[in-house]
Amino acid sequence: MKKSVILLICMNTFSAMGYSIVAPLFPVLGKDFSISEALLGWIISTYAIANCITTPFIPKLCKKYSRIKLLYFATFFEATCTLLYSFLQKIPSLTLFLIIVFTLRVINGIFSSFIITLVYSLVCSLSSEEEVKLNLGYIEIGMSLGSSAGPLFVSIFYKLGGYKLPFLLLGLFLYTSVYLTKILEKEKFDKNEISEEPSVFKFLNNLDIILICSALALSVVTYTFYFPCLTNHLNEKYHLSVSMASLFFSVPVVSYLIVVNLINIISKKLGNLGSISAGILANIIGIYLIYPLPPFPKHIVFIIIGLALIGAGSLIFIFTLLELSNILKKVCKDYDQNTINDISSAINNLFTSLGNLLGPIIGGFLSSHFSFEISCIIIFSIFSIFFIMFILLYNKNNKNESEKISNNNKEILQETLAK
Repeated sequence: MKKSVILLICMNTFSAMGYSIVAPLFPVLGKDFSISEALLGWIISTYAIANCITTPFIPKLCKKYSRIKLLYFATFFEATCTLLYSFLQKIPSLTLFLIIVFTLRVINGIFSSFIITLVYSLVCSLSSEEEVKLNLGYIEIGMSLGSSAGPLFVSIFYKLGGYKLPFLLLGLFLYTSVYLTKILEKEKFDKNEISEEPSVFKFLNNLDIILICSALALSVVTYTFYFPCLTNHLNEKYHLSVSMASLFFSVPVVSYLIVVNLINIISKKLGNLGSISAGILANIIGIYLIYPLPPFPKHIVFIIIGLALIGAGSLIFIFTLLELSNILKKVCKDYDQNTINDISSAINNLFTSLGNLLGPIIGGFLSSHFSFEISCIIIFSIFSIFFIMFILLYNKNNKNESEKISNNNKEILQETLAK
């Protein structure tokens, strides 16, 4: 494996740690300022709003500026925002707190979108056709390790120094990524060769892209809708401390880490679209168990199983990225591979951010106005309906593709016979 790919894996790991410690710690902050779970959901999701708005413009910026320069500034501001989160508890008034926290989430979301998009794009550019799936798997393993280490980090340092210490220490640690970017600067990356400015928006009317990316967005909703309420739910229903509840956020990440190691086996057995279908099904079952809903007893073991299934279903991310690249190669024959990597990574991140945006907002709203149980029932129902639609459209697309291949083969045969 190339040294540059290893550095990108490390950067993705550190960034995932910064993202994952927000979910278990912000509910504590919400209690300090008497903030509802609905408002807390908006605070968490502001990161994703900024991410959604910024991501479509990243391919254009990559053409104009150096990818490494963009990555350098992105890692610096992500580390700074994480560090500043540690001081939020000391803000004297609710109004000032809301202004500052929303501002930090916006800045954090903007620059994190660059990190996510560029890391995946650069890995694709640095990998051969045979290596790309494996290297993306390693990138996801790094993300999983970071996401699982984050809650564990919280569990340890929250006990030692309360809310402030985890953000303070991790913020300082994240400046490591700034240093790694300076090392990456020595590597030579090919520039985009097309003359026009690449646009994400022109591909969002493609049915295949909308179909697989909707599956991705819903998968992320499944992964994030419980962020504003799971800590409080475990505390109230099962009497678990904040430190113990934080460990539950590691379950889907550890599960994902295990499944990522099986990516080549899954891919050979099911293909890209089949693997996406399997991920949706795993998410549906996971939602049902996370409360858990009847007829399953209200036992903590079923919650762990549900979270594990949600984590396994998140493998959709890799397969949507691979499928997006395949689709773009067909519809953008004049684009070089670097540009295709930038656009597919940006579209993937856009729909991931959309899921990150909607998940905590929907979860916070439903749990505030109804209950966590109702939240699970509604998300389960939406995902089940989508699964049926996806299977129907998937079969239709496969049939159409088979007919096209058959017709092409007939034309080739006729031309051969004519000659």
